[in-house]
Amino acid sequence: MPECEICGRVIDRPKKILLEGVVLNACNNCSRLGKPVKSRRRKVKIKRSAPLPKIEEVKPKELVSDFSKIIREKRETMKLMQKDVALKLNLPLSLVKRSESGFRPEDSVIRKFERFYGISLFEDEE
Repeated sequence: MPECEICGRVIDRPKKILLEGVVLNACNNCSRLGKPVKSRRRKVKIKRSAPLPKIEEVKPKELVSDFSKIIREKRETMKLMQKDVALKLNLPLSLVKRSESGFRPEDSVIRKFERFYGISLFEDEE
């Protein structure tokens, strides 16, 4: 239940008052200390806009089948540990480990791997 913000008494129906520039919920006794605030209900008008344009369905790019092996071998040739890659790419270590074990991460993470290692992990569309 709400409490009077002036005296702390538990009240059923608080009254909103303006007291020294602050709007407070007050009990009947304390409500005479300030000016009553009338609550205004705003009328919300919903504007109808033109229909949204149809979005073309985007095919997800195909990832090379052995991407996990490629990123693991590339990391090993650069003589880096998984935690080093995670720090440099600002990724969780668990995500780097899972990616190297075959988990397919989001495209944005794959692009980070591509830029960092200087490789391409998506199959070319022809």
